Amino acid sequence: MNAEPVTCAEFGELLDHYFDVGPVQRAALDAHSAGCATCRDAFVRATEELSDLPCRAFVELVTDYLERAMSARERARVSRHLELCEGCRSYLAQIRTTIELAATPAEPPDPALRAALVAAFRATRGGS
Repeated sequence: MNAEPVTCAEFGELLDHYFDVGPVQRAALDAHSAGCATCRDAFVRATEELSDLPCRAFVELVTDYLERAMSARERARVSRHLELCEGCRSYLAQIRTTIELAATPAEPPDPALRAALVAAFRATRGGS
């Protein structure tokens, strides 16, 4: 189910309600702003006006946010920013995935594969 494309005027009217509209209408707004620099800039300005925490500052606070190493007030600021900013929500998800993957122990290679790799390495070194 796709929403009808929106015009710049409709985008401007709906901008203040961006976080209140349904997913189909939000997708139409996102599609419009992706292709319209003027509306994209308006969205960025509105987002920054709604949040007292710029994206650059958010990026610097991600580790503290994930480790819960910040005051309740600061955590509320970060949470508010995340409500407003899809880009930072995506960044946070990427960082969480990176942490999860880094914490996952690697399985040792199959002994036959290991032997083949060692033999290949030794062959490139002249058999030493």
